[in-house]
Amino acid sequence: MVTIQNFIKDRGALFYLGVFWFFITVPALAIMARYDWNYTSLIRFGHRYIEQNESFTPKGAVRLLGNERFGGNGYDGQIFYYYARTLYVPETWPSGFSNAYRAPRVGYPFLVAPFSIFGNRGVAAGMILVQIAVTSTAIYCLFLLLPPTRRYLVLLFALSPFLLQSMLFLVSDSIMISLFIMGWYFFQKKQRSRTLLALALFSIAVLTKESSLFLLFPLGLWALLRGDTRLAALLLGALVPMAAWQFYLFRAHGMVPASILSIFLSPLSGIRGVLAQTLDMFQTRPLPLSDLGRQTAKLFLIAIIPLGIWASTARLNLSSNFRNLMNTFREPGIPFRGGALLVILSVLIADFQYFWGIFENVGRMFTALVPAIILARGYEKSLDRSIVFFGIAVLTLSALVWLRFIFLTPAFPFDIYQPYTGPHYGLP
Repeated sequence: MVTIQNFIKDRGALFYLGVFWFFITVPALAIMARYDWNYTSLIRFGHRYIEQNESFTPKGAVRLLGNERFGGNGYDGQIFYYYARTLYVPETWPSGFSNAYRAPRVGYPFLVAPFSIFGNRGVAAGMILVQIAVTSTAIYCLFLLLPPTRRYLVLLFALSPFLLQSMLFLVSDSIMISLFIMGWYFFQKKQRSRTLLALALFSIAVLTKESSLFLLFPLGLWALLRGDTRLAALLLGALVPMAAWQFYLFRAHGMVPASILSIFLSPLSGIRGVLAQTLDMFQTRPLPLSDLGRQTAKLFLIAIIPLGIWASTARLNLSSNFRNLMNTFREPGIPFRGGALLVILSVLIADFQYFWGIFENVGRMFTALVPAIILARGYEKSLDRSIVFFGIAVLTLSALVWLRFIFLTPAFPFDIYQPYTGPHYGLP
């Protein structure tokens, strides 16, 4: 980290953006190359869901075939696509998905939906453009938020393996954390117009994914401790659009949150499942080398958990004196440390089947951890070894995930979707 700091200490924001664009573009092109350079391959349309939403599917889109093991069900990017494509169509919801579970997460589709004026392929392109534009803006805002001596930490966000996974699968985690960073930047400007913009960004972040509350909740407690009524009112206001949207869904469509709470309340079952799966893999002969990289990455995530805890709680140095204790909790890095701990806790209690059993799913759960650590450490006068170890862990995992996308991710069976234009025969 010291060498990196000396190398990039005088670099401008364009350097970090250039690194980010290279980091995201190479694996994206590697994925597209496996599917005849078709950019819709990043959305991962599954044939089962195309059958139920044909009129909203782009002509010429990559359609994944086969069963779930071979990608035939697609991935969550298609959910956000269909949601965005139908958002402006009255009384129309995508078919085949859990509306009660997906409908509250309207933030990403809301940003993409204006591309509907360009039709299905316009929305497909908008899925990618919104990801790049929003995340690039967040990187620039994070660069401006940090003091000049800490700006090299932006590299950890630009090269985050969790951000990379979210963007390459066109899902909402990267959008959520980027909106939060942008909101925090504009809040710091202390101008009425900027405060209103921060309110809008925080509100959309909450509507994008509920995990944004892992960062907003500690900020709210911090605001109360400091007596910062401006920040407290802003954060409360950011919850109003989410509550209003939930109320609308319930009143107009009868949608209530899906009963999936048990998925999030399975302490350590996911990690135990990964360890058991790894032991089974090494007992298999011949050793399945195709699974080795994925399992290694999962085990590395387990290693990141204690490192994240260490990095987010180091140097608190709480005094037994109550006044000093309160002063410590007023420091600007404290709420972001709290946010990092909540992110880690959410991963620890996630189950194996839906999260830890799927590398992409568990990896995305860590997306908010890296910027939380960066913001926490960015306000400190000195850095200790914890951030060094955390940075090395993140960058090492980034290299593994980056190389996996480029060299190890297989091309699933697919064809190119063409809507049927022949005659339709009615039943006799």
